[in-house]
Amino acid sequence: MKKKKAFFGQEENEKIIKAMNRHPFVLAKSEISPAIIFLISVTIMTVCLFLKAEYLGYVFLVAFVVFLFSLVWAYYGYFVWSRDKYIITDQRVVDVEQNTFFSRSQREASLEKIQDITLEIKGFWGSAFNFGSIVIQTAGEASLTLEDVSDPARAQKIISGLIRDNKGSDEENGGLVKKMIDMLKNMGAKNEKDKDDQETISENTEK
Repeated sequence: MKKKKAFFGQEENEKIIKAMNRHPFVLAKSEISPAIIFLISVTIMTVCLFLKAEYLGYVFLVAFVVFLFSLVWAYYGYFVWSRDKYIITDQRVVDVEQNTFFSRSQREASLEKIQDITLEIKGFWGSAFNFGSIVIQTAGEASLTLEDVSDPARAQKIISGLIRDNKGSDEENGGLVKKMIDMLKNMGAKNEKDKDDQETISENTEK
């Protein structure tokens, strides 16, 4: 059975190290306004049910429409938050952003191109709940910013560790290739020496 890909362009052998949403505080903040509207509409509908007045039927209807709107608004906030993903793999860092119900964008930075990682924690809430941004600078490309990341120091440590492992693997592979090249050169030099020795022996024999 074919494995479902976590993001567009994921390779078959690409391993996901960590997948994150934005900090739950961001979700809670986005739900404050629809929650207030929800409570107000419910209160108005409840009052309309207990009071007997002809015009209150229209008020109840308007409040009910507002009530439905608050539910859709709350769900929309959760939908966008749950599908905004920061994905760290053994090959890259991916930012999947859910813009609307039907619109999504994706940005990424290959580990081999990352030059610098900056950690930013701003404001009282960021310090209190330990969330912030990670700014990733890449070679020859625009920076990639992961905003409102939970425990950004840990995420930064994971990315830095993967970069070191990736560079170490490249150096190891490069060293292995160099050894093979040197070995082939030595074999070639030995063959040339053996050939020269053979020619010298042949000349001495003819004499």
